[in-house]
Amino acid sequence: MENDRLQKVIYAAGYFDGEGCVYVSSLRGVGFQIRISIAGYDTCAMNAFADLWGGKVSLERRKKNKYLVSRWQIASQNAIKALREMHPYLLVKKEQAGMVLESGWEKCEIGTLTDEQVRLRMKLYLDLRAAKHPKGRDKSHLSCKIEEDDV
Repeated sequence: MENDRLQKVIYAAGYFDGEGCVYVSSLRGVGFQIRISIAGYDTCAMNAFADLWGGKVSLERRKKNKYLVSRWQIASQNAIKALREMHPYLLVKKEQAGMVLESGWEKCEIGTLTDEQVRLRMKLYLDLRAAKHPKGRDKSHLSCKIEEDDV
C-alpha cells in the first residue's frame, strides 16, 4: 500500500473506531447485507471515507438537536474491503470487524445462499449485536457514573 493511502487508512480507522458502526441489515426476505457507516458534523471527513472506499455520503437532520450531520455508508463487498483494510489499525471495532472478516461472508452473492449460510449470517447478526451491547459490560473506563438501568 502506498504511503499516502496508508496514512489515510490509519486516520480513517481511528475515526471509524470512535464513531463508526458495523452491522447486518435485512433485505426484506432476500437475505442479509453487511453495512458500515459513520456520521459526523465534518462532511470533509465523510468524503475522505468515500474517496477511499466509495459508498454514499448524505446529509441527515438529527432529531434531538436539529443539526445537519453527514453520514457515510457502504455495503456488501465494498464494506468488507474497507473493514479488511482498516482492521489492522482498529482497537475498539477490531472484534466486530474480525467477526465479519472471519465469517466467510464474501464467498456468495445474494440469492445463492444455502440454509446453512443464512443461519451463519443470522448468527453473525446476533454476535455483532452482542459485541456492541454485552450484558455486564465493564463501564469503569467511563468518566461519569452510569446506572445499570441506563444501559
